[in-house]
Amino acid sequence: MARLDAIRFLEGWVGKFFKEPHVQQAFGFHSLFIGGDPSRVPAIYSALAYLQIADGIWYTEGGVYSIIESFGKIIAKMGGAIHTNSKVDQILHRNGRATGVRTADGVVHNADLVIYNGDVTARNALLPDAPDALPWRFRPLRTTMSAHMLYLGTNKKFEKLLHHTLVVGDDYHGFIKDVTRDRRMPRSNAVYIHAPSRTEPAMAPPGGDSIAILLPVPNLASGDDWTEAEPRMRDRTLEWLESWGLPGLRDSIVVERSWTPLTFRDELLAPDGNAFAVEPSLQQSAYFRQPNRDRAIAGLYYVGGGTHPGAGMPGALLTSQVTQDLIRGDYPAPFTSHATGPTGNLVRP
Repeated sequence: MARLDAIRFLEGWVGKFFKEPHVQQAFGFHSLFIGGDPSRVPAIYSALAYLQIADGIWYTEGGVYSIIESFGKIIAKMGGAIHTNSKVDQILHRNGRATGVRTADGVVHNADLVIYNGDVTARNALLPDAPDALPWRFRPLRTTMSAHMLYLGTNKKFEKLLHHTLVVGDDYHGFIKDVTRDRRMPRSNAVYIHAPSRTEPAMAPPGGDSIAILLPVPNLASGDDWTEAEPRMRDRTLEWLESWGLPGLRDSIVVERSWTPLTFRDELLAPDGNAFAVEPSLQQSAYFRQPNRDRAIAGLYYVGGGTHPGAGMPGALLTSQVTQDLIRGDYPAPFTSHATGPTGNLVRP
């Protein structure tokens, strides 16, 4: 990284090559949507823009959930079982080795290996009697900001939207500073909009649209009351988008679901309601990021955006490949299983 000058901050790196502010935003915004402030993340994350240019942007027919369904079919075909709506309260271990998990209903699921795909910052809460005592990290992990997500089904098609649309307000740098460093409600706006029917028409009914809107917001460390803030931020965002070029958006909504930092905390167990696990700063990248193999408990592994190689759909999926290779290296030969069931249970935390 030092030889490539990639340890300098991303914003400064992009500024070496582009002077026009909008072009700088186009080549530097990617880190914001994996939880990083472009003025504080290392320039190695400029690879995100390069990969989109070099390899293109891909889409899965049926949306992201079709990937999950495909994984589920593979697991079922191999004889595995998937337990949904089963909150994991604790990762169990004995003599320095993971032995299974206990769910909220008190059921213990024995396992030879435990692969945790939740927020890595919840590790200590799930292992209360086995803190990470090894001095490999110099300070606690800093969590990312959160997101206010609006999932909309409309009876009107908004032709101005592409499959991926980024709408940035007047004070882009102030917006980023508000939601990351200052951890307060943004005074301006910057949203990512996903309209998948531009690529797959079946993702929306004829004459309508399926729209996802992501507004970065501070996580729960800000102290904001999202039971009060959600309707206010919802109206502010939609009104702003109508003035930007989506007239009649609010009146066209027939289906709506909202996610706030409370959703990330209560449904996805992210301790701070953070949306992207750990901030991809220099101090939390490479060696200092949560490893895919636990350093204290044998047989405990991690996948997801908080581990290697990082957040974002490609990165999160690639963590599974990294973890798979580690497990194959750690267990090169068949071994006697002590798991519950013929091949064990996969339990979503």
